[in-house]
Amino acid sequence: MANDNAQEVPVAARPGADTQQLEALLEEAHIKLSSLVSDLLGVSARRMLKALADGETNPQLWPP
Repeated sequence: MANDNAQEVPVAARPGADTQQLEALLEEAHIKLSSLVSDLLGVSARRMLKALADGETNPQLWPP
C-alpha cells in the first residue's frame, strides 16, 4: 500500500524516451534547462517550465 505522504512518480514521468524528447525540444527552443537541473522532470524543473509557460522570461524571478 502506498504511503499517503510519499510523492509517487507515474510510470510515464520516469526517465527515458520522454525525458530525451523534452530535452531535445527545449534545446531546439534554445532553452538549456538541463544545465540548471539534474532532473528535467523534477519539481524545480517543472516550476521553471511553468514560469516560462506563464510568460516569465527573467530567470531571477523563477521559483527554485
